[in-house]
Formats: sequence, structure tokens, C-alpha cells
Amino acid sequence: MKKLIFILVTILAAVNLSAEKRVVERTYLSTDKACYVAGDNVWISAFCLDVADNNRFSEFSSLAYVELCSADGVEATAKVALIHGRGAGALVLPRALPTGNYKLIAYTAQNRNEVGYDFFETSKTISVFNTFTSERKGVKVVSADSYGTPDVAEGNGDVAISLDSRKGRVAKLTLDSKLAKASSLSVSVYHEDAIVSPENDGISQFVDRAKHTATPAFEQNVIPDFEGEVVVAHVVGSNAADHRGDYAIISSPGDLSGVYYASIEDDCSAVFCTNNYYGDNVLVCQIESNGEVKDAHVELDSPFVQNKASDIQTLSISESLNESLAARGTAMQIEKLFVSDTLYERLPQRPNLLLAAQKPNTYILKDYTRFPLMSEVVVEFVKGLSFKKEDKKPYVHITLMDSSKPVYQSNKGSLALIDGTPILDHQKIYDYDPLLVERIDIYPSTFFIGPRCCNGLVNFVTYKRDMTNVTFPDDVRVVDYQGACFPLAYTCSKVSENSNFPDYRNTLYWHPIVDLGAGEKLSFECQLPNYDGSFRVVVEGISEDGKPICETFKF
Repeated sequence: MKKLIFILVTILAAVNLSAEKRVVERTYLSTDKACYVAGDNVWISAFCLDVADNNRFSEFSSLAYVELCSADGVEATAKVALIHGRGAGALVLPRALPTGNYKLIAYTAQNRNEVGYDFFETSKTISVFNTFTSERKGVKVVSADSYGTPDVAEGNGDVAISLDSRKGRVAKLTLDSKLAKASSLSVSVYHEDAIVSPENDGISQFVDRAKHTATPAFEQNVIPDFEGEVVVAHVVGSNAADHRGDYAIISSPGDLSGVYYASIEDDCSAVFCTNNYYGDNVLVCQIESNGEVKDAHVELDSPFVQNKASDIQTLSISESLNESLAARGTAMQIEKLFVSDTLYERLPQRPNLLLAAQKPNTYILKDYTRFPLMSEVVVEFVKGLSFKKEDKKPYVHITLMDSSKPVYQSNKGSLALIDGTPILDHQKIYDYDPLLVERIDIYPSTFFIGPRCCNGLVNFVTYKRDMTNVTFPDDVRVVDYQGACFPLAYTCSKVSENSNFPDYRNTLYWHPIVDLGAGEKLSFECQLPNYDGSFRVVVEGISEDGKPICETFKF
């Protein structure tokens, strides 16, 4: 029944009943600046609008896909988690990226269902300078006299920016809203040097273009990410068809909430509806089958379109940029060497509610006599957990409790994990070295993970949280996986407390999601670097009634 409900929800969310009710999304990326050196972080703030709903922030998609594109293809990717149409993240520029201009695009899975969707409709051009190599793409060398000067539009006064005070290396700035509606903004403060930014449409042009978007035709190409990322996989191999109707599993070691099950369909596909994986992960992909798994395994599909860019602006460079580029290259390397949590602030992220309402029965093994065998540990002091045998093979047995049946037996079907990763062969649990285990968590309830009904769950947590000494059969794949960016604000609020940090940052302050009420004033402190210069404050955003905001201030 749960599987049927899930399918119905998926269909209703992805394929609306009429063209007028379809979600038509457009995504704008605000960045901390427009010029970088290879190795930099491109700090991103995403604004996802539903243009079919009067340009209000979209409540539909929960993920935006970001690609850095050149004429040769995709150079870097990122996933930005969206909550109520807003998201934040960082795309790391490869250190081997040639000097040149690149296009930064953002789209949702829903965009891939639009017939003829132009993935570069809302693209942004950024300039990248590689201070390590002379390799270039689309670059023109000009004389110092022919090179331009930085020019940034000043805005229309919807949000006034002022420098209230400056004490030592701390500047206090204030944003003062002149709008009758609340707004959501990104705020950047960066050093303004001699490097000229590429030409780009701003948020005003984006909003105006979105207002005039015609209702497109739709095809059902992909399932939209409506409650977290939808991860699509396929079972491949000569015996893949034998596993139709079985379960595919993905899990992230060290994180109990990273376990997802999916039914393997007739076309050997499996669709996992996740709450988003955050950060770069290793995923364990496996098949749960009643029979033996032979010559078949789970492979994850790429969610990126992998676009090639055309009509990229030529990047002009000049000898007059030598000093600025040397300073930026040095600053980037110093920051990478001295990277610290004091530079960042974590922003809210989408929670995973699996088992969130349940507290496990926890046994910390160091509090008890240490036994050399897992069977002895379980028998001697772990209540509600035991090993039963069938056909001379052990399986985990959990005593269950719920409101309707105070105590009853799980029989088979309990889920056993080591460091959050399902172990399908319980013989491996039975033989596992208990001296590697820090604690045992038991969840004595029946619950669903996707289509899989679990008669209780037990998680053996090792000291290292890395599935120490666990071996898998040949059908299991351990793969690198790019999760959604951790939503971060680069405020550097505590950088002054670290006296060992040589502060030559180019981006001084970046907050991707600032909510400013109607007529509200908001003050914040900006830590200035160990050099003097001119600094630019740029505010971009959209008000509740769809009005674009772009303001700048120089000090």
C-alpha cells in the first residue's frame, strides 16, 4: 500500500493535471563576485522562482543542479539544496582550469521535463584566471591602455547600504529596506581590484524575462526532486533481469539516516527518494534478494545534463593585471592552507526524519565486560537482541514493542547495520569483532524505509565510523557520490581571533540567505583583511511581491 501511495504522489507532483497548474521554474544564481582564480570557491546563492505562480519562490523542487560549462563540456558541478525556493552552496574551481570565461548554469529536474528548455537561458559568465599555468581558452591579450576599468551598477535605492563605523579591522555595515514587503537577499563584500568583470544580466533582467516566460509543453522525462534529491539507479549485468522485484539499497557509511531502499522495476531501474545527501560521500550500493546475486550490481545514473557552452565572451587580459592576479593567487593558496571552521557559519539544511522520533536502546560496550565474540556480547547483556539460526545460518532477531503489541518477536526481516550500512549476510555480524564496536543501538519498532518493511533495526557503531574490517561480496559497489553542498555563510566573523591566520582574503563577507523585513534595518560586521584598498558591497535579492533588488556600495 505504501508503494502505491508513493507512486501516486510522484505522478501527481511531477505531472500536473493541466498546463495552467504546472510548475514552471527558473533559477538565478547570485555569486560572491564574477572573477576568480583557479582553486577558488565560487560562493552561490540560488533563487528558484515558479513563474507560473506570479514569480513567487518555488515550493516544488528541493534541489538545483549547477554546472560550470566551457565549449568543451562541463568543468565542475555542484548541487544546491533548496528550501522554499532558496539555497546556498559553493562550487570549487579545479586548480587545472585554464584561464578563460566560463558559463555557470542552474536548473532543476523539473526543467528537464520542459520541451525545448534552454539550459543557458539564465546562465552567468564568470572569469577564471589560472596563476599556475599559461593554458588559456578564448583569451585575448590587450595593452594596458585598452584594458577597461571595473564598473558596477549602483541600483535603485530599494535597500540602502551604509558604513556605520570602522574600528581597526572591523567595519560595521547596515542594510535599510525601503520596501513595503519582506525580501530575501544575498550579501557580498569583496576587494575591488583592477580586474574587470564580464558582462552579465542581473537579477532585474532575470525577473523581467521570467515574467514573460510562455507556458511550455512538458514531457515526463525525469521525476522532479520534490522532497529531497531523487537518485535514479539501474541494475546492470547479465543476470540483472533476475532481480526485478527485489530491493536495491544505497547507504552512506557513518550516517544511519543515509539508508534508502527502492524496488527494482521491470526495466531494472530503481528510484530512491532521499532527503538529500550533504557533502561528498561514499555510497554503498547493493541488492537485497531472496536468492543469490550473481553478475549483477547497482549503478547510479548521473543527474547532470553535461552541457557544452557556446557564444562565450572573449576574456581580455593585460600586463596591468599582474599585481592583482598575484595577490589573488597568493590569497587563495593561503586560505586553502589555513582553512578553518572559524570562516564559515552553517545554515539550516533539510532534516532526515528517519527514526528521528525514536530513541534507541543503546549499549556502550566499554561499560560492560568485554567478550571476544559478538554472540557472547549479545547473550550476556544486550536485551531485546539475539541471534537465531535457519539452515545453519544466523540471522538477527529483535524483540519488538509498540502500542498495540507490548512485546512480540520479529522473526526474520530485521535490519542489521554496521556504521549505518546494511549488512545483508548476518553471518558477518555474528563473526564481527566486538572490540571494534563502540556501541550497539537497537530500534525495537516496525517501520518502513521506502518500500521495505523493517521488523526492528540494530546498528553496530564502530569507533572509527568507517565499517572497520567489513568486506563485501563482488556484487556490492562502493562509489564516490557528490551530495548537495552544505549551506554555508562565509562571514569570517571569528577570523580576528586567530592571530596565526595571514588574512589576505579577496571575498571578505558572503551571506547567501538574508531575510530582511519590510522597512527593517539589519547591521552586520565585516572583518577587513591585512591590506588596504577599496571594497564593494553588493546586495541582490527578490521581495515577496517579486520585485528584483540589486544595490551596491563602495568604501
